[in-house]
Amino acid sequence: RSSDLIINEFAICGSRGWICPGESSFSNTDLSIYKRELLRVESSIQEAKQNNFNKIVLALHFPPFPTTSMESGFMDLIKKYDIKICIYGHLHSEAAYLAKTGFYDDVYYYLVSCDVLNFCLQEIDLSIYK
Repeated sequence: RSSDLIINEFAICGSRGWICPGESSFSNTDLSIYKRELLRVESSIQEAKQNNFNKIVLALHFPPFPTTSMESGFMDLIKKYDIKICIYGHLHSEAAYLAKTGFYDDVYYYLVSCDVLNFCLQEIDLSIYK
C-alpha cells in the first residue's frame, strides 16, 4: 500500500484517525468517520502482518484515545495486534500539555505535534521491540 512505509524490519502503518467517542465534541456525524478510520487502520496493520512484519509503528494524526480515558477502538486495535509504539499529533497549546504520552500498557505513545517539539524532530526509541 502506498500509505504504509517499510524501514528495515519495521512497518509504519496508520491513517489519520479521528476523535474518539467520549470526547465532548463527538457527534453522530463523527461516528461514521471514526468507524471508517478504524477500518483503515486495521487494514494497514493487517497488510503489514500479511507481509510478515511484526514490528509495527502506528502513526495517526489524531490521538488514539479520548481525553478522558484510554479506551477506544484504536486502543483495541493496538492491543489486538500487539503494537508497541504509537505516534500521534493533532494536539496543540494547552491540550498538548495535558496529553497522554509515554508508556501505558506496554505501549509507548509519542505526541509529535510540531509546536510541542519546537519544530524539531522526535527520536523514536525502537528498542521496545526486542
